[in-house]
Amino acid sequence: MKKFFFVTIILIFSMYFFHYMNCDDNITKPPEEPEIKLISPTNNEILVDSVEVEITATDNKGITQVDLIVDNEIVKTWIISPYIYMLDLTSYSDSSIHQIYARAYDADGNISTTPIISVSVRLLSSPTSLSADIISDTQIRLNWQDNSNIESGFLIERRIEDEFYCKLAEVNANITCFVDSGIIYGNNYYYRVRAFTTSHNSAYTNEVFFLSSDNDVYTTVKIGDQFWMVENLKVTHYRNGDNIPLVTDNEQWDRTTGAYCDYNNNTTISDIYGYLYNWYAVNDSRNIAPLGWHIPSDSEWQILIDYLGGDDVAGNKMKEIGISHWNPTNTGATNESGFTALPGGLREASGSFHYQGYTGYWWSSTSNDTKSAWGRDMNCNQSQVSRSTFSSQSKKYGYSVRCVKD
Repeated sequence: MKKFFFVTIILIFSMYFFHYMNCDDNITKPPEEPEIKLISPTNNEILVDSVEVEITATDNKGITQVDLIVDNEIVKTWIISPYIYMLDLTSYSDSSIHQIYARAYDADGNISTTPIISVSVRLLSSPTSLSADIISDTQIRLNWQDNSNIESGFLIERRIEDEFYCKLAEVNANITCFVDSGIIYGNNYYYRVRAFTTSHNSAYTNEVFFLSSDNDVYTTVKIGDQFWMVENLKVTHYRNGDNIPLVTDNEQWDRTTGAYCDYNNNTTISDIYGYLYNWYAVNDSRNIAPLGWHIPSDSEWQILIDYLGGDDVAGNKMKEIGISHWNPTNTGATNESGFTALPGGLREASGSFHYQGYTGYWWSSTSNDTKSAWGRDMNCNQSQVSRSTFSSQSKKYGYSVRCVKD
């Protein structure tokens, strides 16, 4: 009897034990959330221009999606690893602060997020307004505007003729000039500058170039997809080195071969306004434009004007601001294009000069007929750019010249 009682107790105990174990299996477990970490960037990091974002995410059910969130907006989504992304920061404001975190989803719909971090954006702004001054036959001084306060320095690059750009020098932060003392007569030199840090480079400045054979400096501007000279041409030689005849006599100006002159034969103002050339010089096979440049065709002029809004409004966007060189009625000019048109006037076939300060005239390379060619003009009183052949004898006229890059 005692033995039976003992066995019964053991059986009851076993039943309760196994029942308890089975009940434990039926208990609902909390969902397992994905494990996600934002490896880079880190909290309170100062970021320059861009940053490589790195995220890790794991889950026993499998990760189905990872989001990168900046200022509560999803900027990148992954559905497979690796979760790495180069985040461009140049659209953000300099010295701005932003919140970043990441979010992961697994196959069961579970979600987890990283802690929110704050980062500060610093932009390496590119230098601008590169210009050059002639010091001597062997020296050129470059000047530019520093638009950043985080650069480590500036890289100056130079190319000769149609060669590739090469490093010329580096200068320290906050330095905004450099003298190139390696000029050799007869070469054409091109320059550009950019800022740099230990990890980033800015965009380049505009390009400037020096024609040592004519002792002239030109700056350039990009308008749409075209690169234009900012100054009117003032060369005295064709590209092969032959002289362009300088004609001061009125009777000799009436000709069908190339020639140039100063407005009103005043040599003191051509550094500002450039020279006036007849169309025969523009069209000469020896090329009046420097290597790498050409006289714009009629259609190339129109591409520029259309990009700036069309004939009726482009003039004000192209004319130099103010009345230093234009007549006082030049009140609507904005020069927002950077073209910096100046009123160089003209010389008629008879040799007489007119309209400097009031109107600028520029040649195209496009002939109209045997005696006239197409060009453009802008007036101090008007916002438009006019297309005209000017005269039935216009090829003998003297107009300004602008070049566009090949």
